[in-house]
Amino acid sequence: VSWRRRGWRDFLRCGVVMLAVAGAIAGWWYYRNWRLYHDPLGWVNFLALMGRRSGSLTPQVLLSELPGLIRSYWGVFGWFSVAAPDWYYALFGAIAAAGLGGLVVGAARVGLHGQWVNRDRLPALATVAVWVTAVGVGLVRWSSLIPSFQGRLLFPAAAAMAVLLALGLGSWLTGRSREAPVLVVGAVMAAVAVWVPFGIIRPAYAPPRLLTEAEVAAIPERLDLQVGEGMELLGYRLDAREARPGDDLAVTLYWRARARMDRDYSVFVHLLDQNGIKIAQRDRYPGRGLFPTTLWRPGDAIADTYFVHVPENTFNPNHLTLEVGLYVLGGERLPMRDREGRAVGDAVRLPEIRLHVEARDGIANPLAVTLDGRVRLVGYDLDRTALPAGETLTLTLFWKPLEPLAPGHRTFAVLRAWDGAIWVGAAGRSGTEAGRAWQPGQVITDTLRLVLPPDMPPGEYYVDAGMYAGAASQRLSVVGRGGRVEGDRYALTRIRVLPATQPGEPGSPSPQHPLDITFPGVARLVGYSIDQQVVNPYERLRLTLYWEAVNEDALSTDYTVFTHLLDAGSRVVAQHDGPPASGWRPTSSWTRGEVIIDPHHLAFSDLGFASEGVVEVGLYDPATMQRLVTATGEDRVVLPVRVEVKP
Repeated sequence: VSWRRRGWRDFLRCGVVMLAVAGAIAGWWYYRNWRLYHDPLGWVNFLALMGRRSGSLTPQVLLSELPGLIRSYWGVFGWFSVAAPDWYYALFGAIAAAGLGGLVVGAARVGLHGQWVNRDRLPALATVAVWVTAVGVGLVRWSSLIPSFQGRLLFPAAAAMAVLLALGLGSWLTGRSREAPVLVVGAVMAAVAVWVPFGIIRPAYAPPRLLTEAEVAAIPERLDLQVGEGMELLGYRLDAREARPGDDLAVTLYWRARARMDRDYSVFVHLLDQNGIKIAQRDRYPGRGLFPTTLWRPGDAIADTYFVHVPENTFNPNHLTLEVGLYVLGGERLPMRDREGRAVGDAVRLPEIRLHVEARDGIANPLAVTLDGRVRLVGYDLDRTALPAGETLTLTLFWKPLEPLAPGHRTFAVLRAWDGAIWVGAAGRSGTEAGRAWQPGQVITDTLRLVLPPDMPPGEYYVDAGMYAGAASQRLSVVGRGGRVEGDRYALTRIRVLPATQPGEPGSPSPQHPLDITFPGVARLVGYSIDQQVVNPYERLRLTLYWEAVNEDALSTDYTVFTHLLDAGSRVVAQHDGPPASGWRPTSSWTRGEVIIDPHHLAFSDLGFASEGVVEVGLYDPATMQRLVTATGEDRVVLPVRVEVKP
C-alpha cells in the first residue's frame, strides 16, 4: 500500500501498529527472559538444557535431514509419533514441486516476454520472498546450534510460502485459466485438512479394542499371572524366536483388569542379553499409552503389542530375553503371583531369542563405521563379554583404510562407565608401520588387550574404539548417516565386569552328584548340583555343572554350554545356553587340571508345562552350532535326575 501511494507515513503507521500488537502478545516473554537470564531470546539456557549439535552443519548433513523437514512441515502429529500415510506426503510433495516448477516457468517467461506479474505487485512479492528467505536462513542458523531441523520452524513463513505456491501453480497457464490450478489445489488441500483429524489423528489416539471371551480363551501362550492387586498378565505372543541386529522384535501382551485401580501403572518390556544387560526397552502405559489403568473396569482385557528394537551393535553370539512387568512411574515394580498364589518375583522372562548374525568376510560382528572419511571400522570381536576385575579383555578390531594413512594415526579402545568415566584404555596398531602406511583395500586386524584393575567396580561398561591422528593426539570423528558427526569414538557393545573373586575360579568342587564323562581334548564333566527337583515354571531351574579341563594346549574355540529340560517327547521346555560361568571362564582360558564351577538358570519356554522332565547338557561351537561328542560318541549327557514341574 505504501509503495502504491508513494508515501512513507502509511508504512510507518502500519509498522507501528504491527509492532504494538506483537509486543502486546509476546513482549512479556522477552522481558521475562531478560530479567531471568539477561538474554531476551533465552537461547543460552535453552541450548544448555537441550544440548548443542555435535560437529558442523555441513551440506551433506542438511541434505540428509531435508526429507524429515519436509515431512514434518506437511504433517507429523503427536510427539513426532503419528505419521500420515505415504500417499499424503507424495501428494503434497507433488503440489510443492508443481509450485516450484511454475515459479521457474514464470521466471523464464519474463526473459522471453518481459512480463510475468503486474508490476505493482512486485514489491509485495519481493517482500514475501525476502521473508521466506529470512526464515529459511534463521532455520539453518538455529539447526547449526541444535539438532532440530523441524518443519514447524517454517510455520512463520507458511502464509508467504502459500503466496509463492499459488503464484507458481498459476504460472503454468495464461489468461483467465491461470486461477484454475490454484482453485483445484486449494480445494484438494482443504478436503485433506478436513479429513486429517478423523483419518489420521483420531484413529492414532483411539483406545484399544476390548477382547471377547473367545479371544481370551485363544491366547497362544498362557501365563495367568496376578500382577499387583488389580491386573492379570494372561499370556503373550512372541512373533519370532530368532532376531538380527537392527530388527524390531514384536511381542503382544494380554492384560486383564481384576479390580478398579486408582493409579496409572506403566508396562516395561526390557530386552536383556545373555549377561542380563538391558540393551533395549519400551516403557509406556497399556494400550499404546492410550489406556491408562485408572480407566480400566474389572474384566476389561486387551492385546497390547510392543516393538523392541535390537541394537545394531548387539554382540554376537548371544541369547536374548524379554523381561516384562508393571511398575509405578518413579517407583517400584508390582509383585507377581502364579495361579496358586505363590510369589514369582516382580517380572516374567519370556523364552530366549537367538541372535543371528551372518559373518561378513569372516568377521563375527560386522560394522560399517566411517572415521573422517579416512578409515572404516568394519567389525570387531571380543573373547568374552563378562569377566572379573583384574583379568584381561581381548578386543579385536578390523579396519579398512579409505585412503593411505599419514604418520601419527593410531587406534585405541577404552572401557567407559555409564557416567562417562574411563576406567581402562589401550593403544592399538599404528596406521603407518615399518615405514609403510595402511593402504586402501586392506583389512587390518588389530588386537588390543584391556587389563582391568582389581579394584574396578562391578557393573556394566561400554567398549569404545576409535583412532588418533597426528602428533597432537587429535581423534578422528565418527561420521554417521548423512554425514552427521557422532563423536570421536564408537560404542561397540557393553560388557559386565564382575567382582574380582568369582565362582568359576579353579578350586575343589563338591558336587551333589559326581560324574565322570569326558569330552576328549576339552573337558571332563565331574558332577552337577541341582537345588530343587520340584520346580514352578515361573521360576528358574538352578543347575550347577562342574567341569575339569583336560586340554593339553590352549583351546582356540570358546564353546557354549547347553542345558535343556526335556519332556517325555524330547521337546525342550526350559533351557539356558551360555559360556561357562556366565562368561567368566570361557573355554579358551582353561588350563589342564583346573575345575570350573558353572551355574545355569534354566528359563521355561512352556509356562503351562506340568509333568516330569529330564535334563540334558553338553557343549557346542557357537559359530557352527556343532555339538562336541563324549568319549562314548554321544553329543549330550542326560543327567540321572528327574525334575517334576508343578505350575
